[in-house]
Amino acid sequence: MYEERRGTPFRLCFLPTQMQVGVEKYGYSPQKLLNNYRSSFLRNAYGSKKVYLPLNDGTHWYLAVVLIESKQVHLVDSAPMTDRHGNRTKVVGRMMEFLHDVFEKLYSELEKMNEAPNIRNFHLIIPDKVPIQENGFDCGMWVCLWMMYSDAMNGYCVGPCNEVDRMMLALKLVGWPQNSKLEKIHRHAREHSSMWKDMIRKDMVLMHGDARL
Repeated sequence: MYEERRGTPFRLCFLPTQMQVGVEKYGYSPQKLLNNYRSSFLRNAYGSKKVYLPLNDGTHWYLAVVLIESKQVHLVDSAPMTDRHGNRTKVVGRMMEFLHDVFEKLYSELEKMNEAPNIRNFHLIIPDKVPIQENGFDCGMWVCLWMMYSDAMNGYCVGPCNEVDRMMLALKLVGWPQNSKLEKIHRHAREHSSMWKDMIRKDMVLMHGDARL
């Protein structure tokens, strides 16, 4: 998925959580990943200036942010741990090697004159002033907040996570137009409570300008 934000002169590319699973667990090749995600998450990766990739070390979510123009990769972590830092940086390195190959294939297929970004040689940066989570379960929330707001805020000082953030994120995920269970959720919401129906409708209007339920 990509987004061209109003007032922002470049596109942001958001890669799925399944990408790391496909690469590390199922051994996806760059071509297979392109085949799976070309029409969705990689549809407009060409020309994007910032790429977001959620990562997981088995129990913890963190984020890799690829800055194409400055040739950097930011490892953004709400719970940095000395004994896991080496493994997390290795995962980032492996995924950047893979992403490099994906972009090379993508640029080659498009036959663009511009060269693909040399992502494998980008500098790994650990940003300053990254908030630290206050519990053992909010890592996924932090990754979502950074993906949603860090570009607009020009940094990673968002948060702290609270119940409002959790509810808003749940509503955004429920109301996502590509949610395959959206109609079923709407039906159950109507049957269960008018309050939930109203909440989902209002959030749909805010996000998509669509109040149909």
